[in-house]
Amino acid sequence: MADQPMIKVRAFGPGTNADKEGSTKLLSEWIDLRYPSATVYREVRLGPTTLHDATHPLDDAGTGMARLKNYYADAVIIADAELLLVESKMEAGFDANGQLDGYRMLVPSTPGLAPYFRLNLVAVQLCARMPAIVYQQAARFAIRVEIYSPAWSANWFIQRESRRQSTTV
Repeated sequence: MADQPMIKVRAFGPGTNADKEGSTKLLSEWIDLRYPSATVYREVRLGPTTLHDATHPLDDAGTGMARLKNYYADAVIIADAELLLVESKMEAGFDANGQLDGYRMLVPSTPGLAPYFRLNLVAVQLCARMPAIVYQQAARFAIRVEIYSPAWSANWFIQRESRRQSTTV
């Protein structure tokens, strides 16, 4: 029995989307504190519409629906002379930096952002905590790091670890 591997079971149902809920709350508070008067767009679909049928062109409604398949940034903030492309995570990992790097490539082909192309494009990784190695990667990718750790975040991490332990079989 001692040689058997531990199996982690991911439960689905109420409360299993805690990571998304935490990062959304973190983003909302941070925007309110840092950019209260800025223009803010949430969950911005990036890039051109890639789903289409050449024999049946999409109308505006069809294009909008097809765009739902595109990647999206958690927020786009227009502040001063910058277009901030924000990805929010409670605890940042390598994946967030990679996402932002890809999102940056999609901005020039995003029709809705055309009025802001003249602004300085800045990728921003917002998180409550970040391992040092992930911070180093962000620097290599020229990603601005914003660490915002509100009082509630400590309890959020404790609860996350508790959830992880309770799902181990």
